[in-house]
Amino acid sequence: HELVNITQLAKSKFHDYQEVFEYKKLDTDFIEHGNFIVEMNPALADILVTNLLNNAVRHNVVRGSLQIEISSHQLVVSNTGESIRFAPEKLFERFKKQHQSSASLGLGLAIVKKICTYYDFEIVYDVRDNLHTISIVNSRAD
Repeated sequence: HELVNITQLAKSKFHDYQEVFEYKKLDTDFIEHGNFIVEMNPALADILVTNLLNNAVRHNVVRGSLQIEISSHQLVVSNTGESIRFAPEKLFERFKKQHQSSASLGLGLAIVKKICTYYDFEIVYDVRDNLHTISIVNSRAD
């Protein structure tokens, strides 16, 4: 394990995704309130952020919005999207997919959940008016 700056990692990934955002005509925002620094495996940190971004893009709508808000103790990814047709607590189950025909394996958020459980991060999903929000909270932060 080493110290990983999730803020810098998320900012870098956000930049890497600009073409994808433009292709889907997404209105994007990156709001930074501080550095979210955690001790963890850097490869797992990368998978965590990548899977959250992939999920926010894949389940978004054309001309939708995607926002990342980050502070010293939490990472929040919000995106517009269709309302889900199953219980929200099932969101993090393996292979849970909105559309069975989708090319996705349905593993992204299950992996995110596993990483969060391993590092004792709290993961919270919320949806309001078709705005889906996933928050990763480091409850051990000062």
